[in-house]
Amino acid sequence: MAASPAAPGHTCRRGVIAGSVRVVVVDQHAVWREGMRATLARHPDLRIVGESGSAAEAPALVERLRPTVVLLDPTIRLAGRPVGIDVCRDVVARSRGSRVLVLGPVDNERCVLAALDAGATGYLGRDATLDQVVSGVRAVAAGRRTLDRRSSEALLRASTPAAPPPEQALTGRQLEVLRLLASGMSNRDIAGALTVSEGTVKFHLAKIMRRLDAPGRAAAVYAASRQGLI
Repeated sequence: MAASPAAPGHTCRRGVIAGSVRVVVVDQHAVWREGMRATLARHPDLRIVGESGSAAEAPALVERLRPTVVLLDPTIRLAGRPVGIDVCRDVVARSRGSRVLVLGPVDNERCVLAALDAGATGYLGRDATLDQVVSGVRAVAAGRRTLDRRSSEALLRASTPAAPPPEQALTGRQLEVLRLLASGMSNRDIAGALTVSEGTVKFHLAKIMRRLDAPGRAAAVYAASRQGLI
């Protein structure tokens, strides 16, 4: 873990305040933290004021330094267990004003949702380009929710109510009717074979077609065969 001393900001070209966005990097990979330092150093409005590879120490570091943005690895481990989402929640609770940008696994819907539920302002896949990370840091610093395309799609899927599954189960009697229907029997023949009325056969057929989402008798037989029911 290392923390850089804060330096007073000054106005640079185009009215940008040098070091106005203070960043703490929490990531278990030292090489990645070094890359972030080199990347952000090229942008006068961004400055890494601290970094940590320890999940146990990170929340206290963030609380002490009060950065604008925390770049967080959600897979960071403690005692062999990934605890990055817990760190995110702790950071948000303990360091009011600091916003979290998670750089996490790609196409991991569960991680995206967990990070946002824990209070993260943004989520980018680990394969984001350096320019995308820089843009994400600036957007999160400004209070804008920042998601890459796949993370946005994950959030959309989670917020869209799932369609109720069709009622596929058939009773034993309905399966008997269906098998006789598949053999080519008419309603009268089926009624005779099962010793029931034709009205009862029609009732069962209506249930079968509704449950298999089939518009007619032949379609019901076809759907049932495709599903392995007969």
